[in-house]
Formats: sequence, structure tokens, C-alpha cells
Amino acid sequence: MYEDFYRAFEDKYRGSRELIKERLEVYLPFILPLSKIYPQNIAIDIGCGRGEWLELLGDNGIISKGVDSDTGMLDGAKERGLDITLGDGIEYLIEEPSNSALVISAFHLVEHLSFENLMKLIREANRVLVDGGILILETPNPENIKVASETFYLDPTHIKPIPFELLSFITQYNGYRRDKILRLQEDKSIYNQEFVNVGHIIEGVSPDYAVIAQKDASSELLAVIDEPFNREYGLSPLMLVEKFEARMLYLEQRLYNAEITIANQDIKLTNNSNNIENNSFYIERVLSLLKRDRGEIKTAQDTANSAHHALAHLQNAIKTAQDGVDYLVRYTQDIDKFAHHIADAIGQINNSIDNMKNSYSWRGLTFIERGLKKIKRALRKKGVPIITPIEEESIEKTIEMEKSIKIEDKNIEFNSQRAKEIYEKLNS
Repeated sequence: MYEDFYRAFEDKYRGSRELIKERLEVYLPFILPLSKIYPQNIAIDIGCGRGEWLELLGDNGIISKGVDSDTGMLDGAKERGLDITLGDGIEYLIEEPSNSALVISAFHLVEHLSFENLMKLIREANRVLVDGGILILETPNPENIKVASETFYLDPTHIKPIPFELLSFITQYNGYRRDKILRLQEDKSIYNQEFVNVGHIIEGVSPDYAVIAQKDASSELLAVIDEPFNREYGLSPLMLVEKFEARMLYLEQRLYNAEITIANQDIKLTNNSNNIENNSFYIERVLSLLKRDRGEIKTAQDTANSAHHALAHLQNAIKTAQDGVDYLVRYTQDIDKFAHHIADAIGQINNSIDNMKNSYSWRGLTFIERGLKKIKRALRKKGVPIITPIEEESIEKTIEMEKSIKIEDKNIEFNSQRAKEIYEKLNS
């Protein structure tokens, strides 16, 4: 009823034939050097399943036989023409002669066996192997937390996980000379990662492991495969923990640096806060002064505006004054010209007076009167008062001169009232 179940289960969870053959190549360095010493001895695979290992051995020129109790699994091996036998693997070994096999292997079989059958398998294998022959026992690795707690129990025929320390000890107990632990099928990319996380620790450890036990032999024969025995294989929990610890140290260092940076920033923030408080005090003080002096500022603004207007008026006044100066300059020039005319007139008057002195005639007064009228008309045109200092001085000089003149004719007729007034003044 369930003959095909295990084959279907293997096809789903174990992987393709090509993948399994690639994984099994890790064992060839332990086998090929011995196959040259024992070219006629065979390899026996207990629980051969689909026969990937038998096929790989045949590809490398090693005669091999397989035995399995599941007919469904053997159908795939028979299709490829492999030498297989249906039956119990332990019973098959018991029938094999001593010192006849180069290699005895059991891939993912021991977790299906009771402790008694496990002991019997390892003991019978040691008898059947040639000196220096190899026993390979591969099984799920309970170091991997995900395997030990979950994936191991996907197979309903599994009994319990077997720690590698136990399996290794059983081989030593049954007389094998040495054994090697190979951790297998891990994610190779983890090797290149400097740090790992918790997820890697949970499921990053090699999910499978194998114990390779070698039967006792001479030192020379054992030395043939020293090199693969001295190598390290796979990822252990300790390796991942070290990577995780390195990550933690890195994060702690970054955290420490961040704390230092934060502390420095806190100091800067405190200083800035103090500066802000001081500035706030001064700002409040300034605002208070501004508020108090707002009226004065308004007054100052008004004063400034008034000063601006006054400056504008002053500029207009300066322009007006400049225009006045220009006018006075022109007016002064006119006065200079007028002064020349006055000087000429005074010269004529002086000549007339001299003539009067010489002629003793008052007719000269008429000429003087006419000259004075001309002067007055000129002054009126220029807007100068009619009687000027020059006129008064001329009149006074005339009066002084007339005092020195002897006037005999008192019935003289005057051509002007002014001449009459001068005459009367002279006689008084």
C-alpha cells in the first residue's frame, strides 16, 4: 500500500539525483587513494535507495553493490542497471566474507535503526572491511537547531537524532583506528560573511554530518589518506557563534562610538542651550527697551521726516539765495555802471561850480538843478532813494562853495524851488 511513499518522499525532500551525486563527491578523496591499493575489492552501500552513490563509484572505476529493503526505491536504481539487492542491509553484511570490502556506506540509514542494530551494523562492517577500509555513516545533524527541532521529524520512519559524539564513540568502541567528522550541506556563502545573525545560528549549521571511520592498518597504509582526515569540514555551532560574537563586538563598538558621539552632542546641546538662554535674556531685554522706547522711536522717525522736509525747504531756499546772488551780481554790475555815470555828473557839476566861481553868476545853479534832476531820474529807475549820500554830499559841497560866493543881486529869479531853498540857506 505504501511501497511508493518513500520514493516520492525522497524525490520531494532529498533532492535531485544530480544534486545528491554532487554532494557525495566529498567522500571520493577518502576512497580513490585506497582503490588504487585494492583495485579488486568492492564497495557496499547499505540502504542504497535510488543508487546515486553506486552510480558515482562506477563513474570512478570502483565496483559497487547496493542493498535496500524498499522496493519502490530500488525501481529507480534498477532502471539504471545498477547491481542492487532487495533485502535487509545488516543481514546482507553478515553473509559477506571478512576483509572483502573496500568501502561500506550507509547514507541516512542509522537514524532509522535501533541502538542494537546500529551496534551490529558498525561491528559487522569492521569485519567485512579490508585493512584500512572505510566506513561512511551519514545522518541529519542535531547541532542544527532547525534540523533537531523540525526537519528531522518530516520523515515518519526516523527514530531519533544521533549526536556525532555518540556515533563517533561507537566506531571507536568497535575497534576502528580513527574517525573523522564531516559537517555537510551548509550554505557556502556563510563562509564569506564576516558577521552572522540569530537566524544563521538557528539554521546555518551544517544540516547533515558523516562519521568516516577507518579500520586499523599499518601506518604506511593509513598515511595514504591523511590529507582528507586532517581537513575541516562544514559549519559548526561554535564557528557561527564566533561570527555572531564578532558581530556583537562590532555593534558594541559602534554603540560605544555612538554613545561617545551622543555625549559630545549633549555637551554641545547644553552649551547651545545656555547660549540660547543668554541670548533669550538679551533679546527680551532688547524687546523691553524697544517696547519702552517705541514712542521715542516714533518721535525720532517724525523728527527725521521733519528734518527731511526742512532739508528740502533749505535746498529750495539755497537755490532761491543762489538766484538772488546771481541777481545781486548783475545788480552790482549795473551799480558800477551807474557809479561811473554819477562820477561823470559830479565832474560836470564841479566844472559848473568852478565856472560859477569864476563868473560869479547864479545861473550855474540852474545847471546844477538840471544835473540833480537827471541824477534823481536815474536813481528812481534803479529803485534807489531819491536823496543819496552822494547827493547830500554834493549839496553840502555846493552850499559850502556858495558861502564863499559874494551874492549881490538879491532879486534873482530862481528856476527851481530847490535853488531858492539853497539860496535862502546860504544868506541865513
